[in-house]
Amino acid sequence: MNKLMRCAAACTAVLLFAACSAKSEKPSAASQSRSGAPTEQSELAPAAKDPIVIKIGHEQTIESNSHKAFEKFEELVEAGSKGQISVEIMPNAQLGNENDLVEGVKMGTLHMSVPSAGALSRFYAPFSVFMVPYYLDGSGEAEQYQNLVKIANSEVGEQINNGLIEATGMRALDIAQWYGNRNITSNVPIRKPEDLKGIRIRTPDAPVNTEPMKACGAAVTPMAFGEVYMALSQGVIDAQENPNIVIFNKKFYEVQKYLSLSGHISQNQVVIINEAFFQSLTPEQQELLQGAMKEADVYASELQVKENNDILDTMAGMGIEIIRDVDVAAFKEATSSVANVILDEEGLALLEKVREVQKS
Repeated sequence: MNKLMRCAAACTAVLLFAACSAKSEKPSAASQSRSGAPTEQSELAPAAKDPIVIKIGHEQTIESNSHKAFEKFEELVEAGSKGQISVEIMPNAQLGNENDLVEGVKMGTLHMSVPSAGALSRFYAPFSVFMVPYYLDGSGEAEQYQNLVKIANSEVGEQINNGLIEATGMRALDIAQWYGNRNITSNVPIRKPEDLKGIRIRTPDAPVNTEPMKACGAAVTPMAFGEVYMALSQGVIDAQENPNIVIFNKKFYEVQKYLSLSGHISQNQVVIINEAFFQSLTPEQQELLQGAMKEADVYASELQVKENNDILDTMAGMGIEIIRDVDVAAFKEATSSVANVILDEEGLALLEKVREVQKS
């Protein structure tokens, strides 16, 4: 009898322990969701947050070096953030032209884009300083690009960026994406400014582009870029001006006899980001974006410098004559007053600083 009682007591103890243990266990996932209390799973293995998505729009093709820069940026950011940030790139003007894209970044409907300095100057005038004829020192695009980088990384570069942020709510992640020197194609050789007198030349419809050609006596004819090839082929205009790689990609060598290396404007692209979005990121994420974009732009800019040079031989083989003995000194003299036309007092002061930086 005593043995049976001891056995019953032991069984009762086991059952009581099991009941207490069951009460102390956390409720099931279903009961958790009803109660609102955290589940055991969420404490041990928190569900990953959705990644931050950066949407980038630009108007260039997927073959362009600007697009390659964003692809490199995407690679660096997604790897560096360990999946916390995702990048989506929309090229080929899917979201509109340069003005539309800048407006989108300004309004916050788009995170990032890469307008030319000339296009950005419509939103913040001091960027016109990068459109002043022959403001960059250097013999050839490689040296000029290095001077652009020096300017971008200087105090004056920071000053321009801070002004952009304050005035527009947009930040430049990098000012120094190289696009190239703008050169002239035509049906007559252009070696000196006087050769442009009366020539109907297409430029973008902005004073930073039209004034240098007007100063040389050309009959400036702004028109949409998509209309230029047909206008040249039909003789509506006589000439146009663009970086070498653009001249090649748009096949202007098919409808023009000469390519004159005037290099009258050194064009750079500016990578912009919505400032409110940028400030929503952690300091570590901000640093990642800035570093990744600068690295990506160096990669793309070096490609652009090389292609702008190498493509000359290719085009020469296709029949266009390359005019290398352009009197650049005469063009500098002819366009020396353009800065006073396209820059206000603040811009002229910035120009002096930009020139001083290159001498240091």
